Amino acid sequence: VLLLFAPMLVGCEAESPDAAHGAARERFQRAVVDHDALRARDAAADLERELPDTPEAVIEVARLLGDVGEMNQARWMLQEARTRHPEHVDLVVGLAETSLRVGDAAGALDALSEVPPGTEHAPYVELLRARAEIQLGRLDAGLAILEAADARFEDPALFRLERIDLLAGEQRMHEATALVREMQADPSVSAELRRWLAVKQSDFVARAEGAEAALPRLDRLWQEDPTAADVAERRTGLLVSLGRAADALQALEVALDAQPDAPLYPIAAQAAIATGDLARAEALLRRHVEHEANGSSLAALALFLNQLGRPHEAAGLLASLPDIDDPAQRIELRYLAIALHIEAGDLDLARTAFEAFRGDHPRNPRTGYLEARFDLAEGRPESAVGRLEAVLTRLD
Repeated sequence: VLLLFAPMLVGCEAESPDAAHGAARERFQRAVVDHDALRARDAAADLERELPDTPEAVIEVARLLGDVGEMNQARWMLQEARTRHPEHVDLVVGLAETSLRVGDAAGALDALSEVPPGTEHAPYVELLRARAEIQLGRLDAGLAILEAADARFEDPALFRLERIDLLAGEQRMHEATALVREMQADPSVSAELRRWLAVKQSDFVARAEGAEAALPRLDRLWQEDPTAADVAERRTGLLVSLGRAADALQALEVALDAQPDAPLYPIAAQAAIATGDLARAEALLRRHVEHEANGSSLAALALFLNQLGRPHEAAGLLASLPDIDDPAQRIELRYLAIALHIEAGDLDLARTAFEAFRGDHPRNPRTGYLEARFDLAEGRPESAVGRLEAVLTRLD
């Protein structure tokens, strides 16, 4: 994960927004929710004009541009700001990160060469240098930078985790596994990181030796915490691959009976599907909605009902949304409800819901896609193709 504008960057805290700045930020967030890149760019430009010319303000606007994929614009903004604030290292680090995002590893290295040694940014600078070398196809050079940084800085976990992922990605499993074991033997490693390493090691064993060899490792982790979703998901996948989906399902249901709020319902439903027990899968998804009625749980149940050939019921499930604060989730559920009404042939209901959706989000690309769905349902395939081409052009 790139570090651009992450909280770990020092000195990048945004200033308290006044009313004008808050309005510009709000317009930007609404545009992001609507997937409206043009309006998001306009809002970011408004915010840039309203904020003072400080490195912190530039970094905030560049981050917003990055959120909507405008990395080249963000990079240009950081380059311009660097000439005005040459002493501000955060701008240089941000410029290097955006350069990596647009594929200019040489530009990233050039920017990083300007960071003086010994700054508080030094660990992240070394990480970025390694990533730039790797992007240029110089894997061994990148690994050498990470190894040197491992020995140089007080907290080597950042660099070791990067090396583990790189080595595993290059199928150098023996080296990746050795590094995992080295970290596990370090008494300073936190319990959370230690568990993550154990999960990672089980992945390596599964890839190198097969599911049967990896399963005991996950069994031990499962016994320690049967509510850990990452362990449950991997363990279930291995059991299903071994033809033991019923064992996986039984263990998950025992865990859910003991702790009904555990995030295991979707995994248990998948295990039930693997056993062929679709009624059991539906019951698990309904229990998930009962315990946590959010966009994810509602969408999962609605899509499952639709797959079972029950689109009317699926659409009805979403007819009256619960109190969901996340605007992005509400948009997704409204969109899904309209699509399900169309699937069910309830075109009048779908049209009514669609007009309300389009009134609230006129520039959302989903409006064009839904109009294409209406065209297909009403026998106008040529019109549907035209609408879809327009949506694709707009997304580009």
